[in-house]
Amino acid sequence: MIRNTARVLVVAGLLGIGWVVGHAQAPTSAPSASSDFELLVTLGDGGTEVRCVRGCRLTWAPKGVDMLAPDVRVTGRANPKGCMSPDWSSDNCRILGWKR
Repeated sequence: MIRNTARVLVVAGLLGIGWVVGHAQAPTSAPSASSDFELLVTLGDGGTEVRCVRGCRLTWAPKGVDMLAPDVRVTGRANPKGCMSPDWSSDNCRILGWKR
């Protein structure tokens, strides 16, 4: 009797652990309408484009004192370091963004 009770408790415990782990790894729901902003990254023959679809503005981070006016998109190419940079400054891989 004790052996059967122990087996039932072990099986119930393993099922409970499996259920908890399964729910912890469940995919999250689709982005909601309450998200602050949306980005769209497009890779094409002419380079890569990061576009702000909703709620933000983007620009390349300044390397000196000059800063470009923020717009809804930035374009560039993959540099030897493996990051996206503008054609005019291959060592600048930083994009700044502002919420609208």
